[in-house]
Amino acid sequence: MKICVFLINPRIEELRGICNDLWSAGQDTISNTLAWGIAYLIHHPQIQAKMSDELQRAVDNDDEDEHQRTNGAKNQTVTVADRLKLPYTNAVICEIQRVANLAAFNVPRKLSRDVTIDGHLLKAGTVVCPQISAVLMDEKIFENPTQFCPERFLDENGKLKRVNELIPFSIGKRQCLGESLARMELFLFVANLFKQYKFSAGAKMSSLERKMGATIKCQNFTCHWYLLGTPTFAPRTFAPQTLAPRHLRRPAKSTFAPQTLAP
Repeated sequence: MKICVFLINPRIEELRGICNDLWSAGQDTISNTLAWGIAYLIHHPQIQAKMSDELQRAVDNDDEDEHQRTNGAKNQTVTVADRLKLPYTNAVICEIQRVANLAAFNVPRKLSRDVTIDGHLLKAGTVVCPQISAVLMDEKIFENPTQFCPERFLDENGKLKRVNELIPFSIGKRQCLGESLARMELFLFVANLFKQYKFSAGAKMSSLERKMGATIKCQNFTCHWYLLGTPTFAPRTFAPQTLAPRHLRRPAKSTFAPQTLAP
């Protein structure tokens, strides 16, 4: 169906399908990326601490009184305006997206013309599926690609650098429509979570084993979290699978109550 025909006379079934695609793609990917981020930062507490320290130092409230400054974490919310002040936090988010690699196989494409790739002729009309992981895990581009290393996205001055090969949203005319929104959401979620809270392993260390599906998920795990700056260690426990929208959640295997996400 040509797009102009659809826009003039859309069918309700098609509209429902598009709405479901937009909702699921926008929610499932963000929640999975956050779960991967928590899992990796539990494995790398020194990176988590460094990011938290940057957030505490860079996002400061001039009107905050001395009592708040010395007792408990700062309450100021990180906003998009703070983004340029947080190079390490942005580097951590880039590395989370690289190692999570949620859409490793991308979506199919049909060639509009003949093309030769690495000596192989592909005819027009051939369906191909670009493999994003071939780029994100290429050791010629990312040294020691299996290691979690945010510093690969920083220059010698500690500033965030552009790495064109970081393509979690694909590239070209048909790259992810929600890229700008997703980048903004990831920054706000990650920055505010790790500015206020510390995450540590639960009953056992989170697994980094990948589960294949429409998007690549991490294994379900529990972890402890507590408010930074509190005088005593008072951990709460939650399962990251509850970050997913309710209609996308898998049945929980533990007696977890979603309200424990609240402080």
